[in-house]
Amino acid sequence: MHKILIVNLNWVGDVLFTIPALKAVKKARGDIFLAVALPGRCRRILEFNPAVDEIIEFDERNQHRSLIARARFISEIRKKKFDKVIFFHRSSTRVIIFSFCKIPEREGYCRSKTRLFLTKCVPDPGKDSMHKAQYFLNLVNALGYPLKDMSYEFYVSEEEIKIALQLLREFEVNVEDKIICLHPGTNWKPKMWPLNYYIQLINAISAEVEKVNFLIVGTRKETELARTIIENVHHREKVFDLTGKTTLGTLGGIFLFTDVMISGDSGPLHLCSALQLPDKGRYKRPLAIGLYGPTSKDLTGPLSGNFLILEGERKNDCSLPCYNFNCQDYHCMYSLKPQIVLKTVRRYLNEYET
Repeated sequence: MHKILIVNLNWVGDVLFTIPALKAVKKARGDIFLAVALPGRCRRILEFNPAVDEIIEFDERNQHRSLIARARFISEIRKKKFDKVIFFHRSSTRVIIFSFCKIPEREGYCRSKTRLFLTKCVPDPGKDSMHKAQYFLNLVNALGYPLKDMSYEFYVSEEEIKIALQLLREFEVNVEDKIICLHPGTNWKPKMWPLNYYIQLINAISAEVEKVNFLIVGTRKETELARTIIENVHHREKVFDLTGKTTLGTLGGIFLFTDVMISGDSGPLHLCSALQLPDKGRYKRPLAIGLYGPTSKDLTGPLSGNFLILEGERKNDCSLPCYNFNCQDYHCMYSLKPQIVLKTVRRYLNEYET
């Protein structure tokens, strides 16, 4: 058995984008045991994925922040006797920590701060030179794992589907009606579609579609966004706040009964597009609509599933992707008017009916 450890990334969408590379490593030969190290908040993304044999939680900024915690972690990894570690994460701290784990082969992209710790490195093309999924697949291809499949998947368990259904019943949401999920939150303000646009969109769809429910999803930190939206729509009885009430798995279960999911460039958008429909049961294949402004669909757009990207206008002096954290204009998101999204939703629901 050849034991390989992948040091993965920190965010939901990014971890999904590494799955093609994980599959390439796993399928290269029949005796590979593949483990992945990543923060606990991203663990659920890889659970039930057949490419992954073990998930190891590692978070250098939280539970493994102290020297004592890191020493204990290194000791535990040494006991597992991995043959090779491949670094997807760019952190020099992680490269150093895992280099102390007595793993004989250490591979990754060549970077000035980490190349001395690697036994084999690949020239780094630059993180914005290609789609993120291709970036990691390019790495493992160069390391001798030839699979080039760019697809990625997110799996939901039967128990999570049951919990999702129970939650919908508590809100008295009929799964036979149209269900539209909205994720207004983002990890970076410039990527956020204006809340009043969500309000206008809900009002417009409610006026056209009689049997429709809106579910606002997200974390507890995004509850205030949901409250603002609900307090300002015409038909509050059709809009339900699910923020903080779902795990990643049960959110996937909710998406199995969803017709359309609308979000900025965020983890839930990518999770929805990667959703795998179970073999048994009557489920919907939701359309994931991504609202893109400062980020590039060529670098972070969905690659799997049923999705559509709508892009806002950009001024002549704007770069893409934009890393201007002090920007106060947000024209790229404000130019993406609710009417544009409404037309897309209307067209899809009409096609779905036929």
